[in-house]
Amino acid sequence: MRLDVWLHKVCLMKSRSMAGEACQRGKILEGDTPAKASREIRPNARLTIDLGRGPLTIEVTAVPAGNIPKSRALEFYRVIRDDRSVLEEF
Repeated sequence: MRLDVWLHKVCLMKSRSMAGEACQRGKILEGDTPAKASREIRPNARLTIDLGRGPLTIEVTAVPAGNIPKSRALEFYRVIRDDRSVLEEF
């Protein structure tokens, strides 16, 4: 399954086009390299998503066969690190 489709299906992006645009802008990394929207995603892939609020690092645990309900979205990835809500102390 394409990366942009997977990001949309597991509810990490609102739409496939938003996921593709984030990939084009280099906001999604696979390992340390920018990921293309057309990249085939597989289990155990490590993705870092940084949309401006801090990075979210996840590991893909599964690829859905079709559409899934939002309630099952967390079954398809595991959060490794979530720095989106960390505030800097001055």
